[in-house]
Amino acid sequence: RVTSISPGLVETEFAIRAMGQEQGELVYKTRENKLQAQDIVDALIYALSAPASAQVHDILIRPTG
Repeated sequence: RVTSISPGLVETEFAIRAMGQEQGELVYKTRENKLQAQDIVDALIYALSAPASAQVHDILIRPTG
């Protein structure tokens, strides 16, 4: 299977590792609308659990609000 999962802002350690602890935490604290890692996991499970007769090509995920 081949698919593409395109999330919006996801609260992970990425920004902290890229920008340092203080700046990275600020990125997530200043944004009300952000996804959690579990949201992406759920999308991945959905794509992988699709029946063999269905192909999930793209999943675009954006936080609500």
